[in-house]
Order: sequence, then C-alpha cells, then structure tokens
Amino acid sequence: VKVSNTHAGYGKMFLKNQADYDDLRSILAIKDDYYTTEPKLDFEYEYRIQKIGDHFRCFRRNSDTSWKGNWGNVQFTEHEMKDHYKVWADKCAEIYGGLDIYGLDVLHLSDGSEYILELNDTACGLMWEHEQEDLQNIRELVLQRMNELFCADS
Repeated sequence: VKVSNTHAGYGKMFLKNQADYDDLRSILAIKDDYYTTEPKLDFEYEYRIQKIGDHFRCFRRNSDTSWKGNWGNVQFTEHEMKDHYKVWADKCAEIYGGLDIYGLDVLHLSDGSEYILELNDTACGLMWEHEQEDLQNIRELVLQRMNELFCADS
C-alpha cells in the first residue's frame, strides 16, 4: 500500500494478510487521503535510469535493512546503461512533453524480467559518488535553457 503523494520510501507498507490490511484501513479512515495498492513483486534489485540534459547514468539501489530498495541502509552501485534503457527513459519523458531531468525506476525481478516502477521528475536524487558532476550538468542545463528563453536573438 502506498498512501498519498509520498516519495523516498515514505508512506509505503507491506501487508502480509487481510488482518494487516484491516488494521491499516482503520488508520487510513481517520484522514481524508488516497491510497493505492499493488502486488509485491519478488525483485532481485532496483535500478534508476537518470537523465540530466544529454547525460545518462544508471545505478542500482539496494537496501540490506528493508524490503524497500530505497529505504534504510541503501547502497548505490553503478549499473550498465543498456541502449533500451535510454529508449524507455526518453519515451516516458515524451509522455510529459519532454523532460530534461528525471529518474526512471525499474525493478529487475528474480525471474529476469523488468518492471518500470515510476518516473521521477527533478526530485530524482543524485548518486553521491557523482553528485558534483551531476550538479554541474544541472547548472549548465539551467543556464542553457535560460539563455534560450531570455537571450535568444529576436
């Protein structure tokens, strides 16, 4: 269950049975908010396809303290950027009219299949190891867009 418009693992709960669901439902009833339910997928790892301008990066996020891949003691590791990842990411960004900065979260299931979990816009988080490089890419992208909008030749 995911409650409201939350991120970074907040507002999510793994319900194992009907009793868990009934218990949570009693809490949800006191607040006027929405929630969604989805099946628990048996995933081996989660990865994020990140795009900042023309720069792509792909990294895994694994937690050894939680069923959520992005919660608790999270480790980030590089993940191979495959050609079809860029296609997925760009197609998803097109749905929203074209995004310059985003992260596409994907689950790699235990059976080898992949499942796109969500698309995050500018609140996509940066891999600490590449944070300075990514911040520089964001800076250059913002300046480029500002120049295109405000300093274009008339």
